[in-house]
Amino acid sequence: MLDQIEPCQWYVQTDIHLMDVESADTDMITVPYAQLVPEMHHSQLWLGKPDARVDLGNGLKKVGWKGLKQEFSDVIDQHKEIPEGYSIEMMQMFIRAHVKFRSFERYQEYLAVKALVERDIAEADSFLRRLWINERLNEEIINEQQTESYGLETADAD
Repeated sequence: MLDQIEPCQWYVQTDIHLMDVESADTDMITVPYAQLVPEMHHSQLWLGKPDARVDLGNGLKKVGWKGLKQEFSDVIDQHKEIPEGYSIEMMQMFIRAHVKFRSFERYQEYLAVKALVERDIAEADSFLRRLWINERLNEEIINEQQTESYGLETADAD
């Protein structure tokens, strides 16, 4: 479903809660994180985009988005007050994006899936699986038609 949206700007906010689970008398440390991420596909939000121009605020900018996991890790590394042995115990994340769908039909599919998820997650999972299979089959048919229309022949195994 997410491959049917155009690249968009993202807002990510989280509180990263760290503690030493091996020690009974440790305090939890919370590292807040908020970032407006420049326009990119959702996969780039997770995995990174080397040429992204990220506004850090106060007139500071950097080139390159490393992906959420690495960006979070870098923020934690900047906090020198975190004692040795502390690790992430919990994260509560909020991600917001204003998206544009590639077509009205894709938007209708999104609304249908959203309604299914709100009703029954198992039914939504089944529906999404069927939708994914249909999309792959349609792609194969389109690829075969394009191959035929360009006069290309595929080798048949004997």
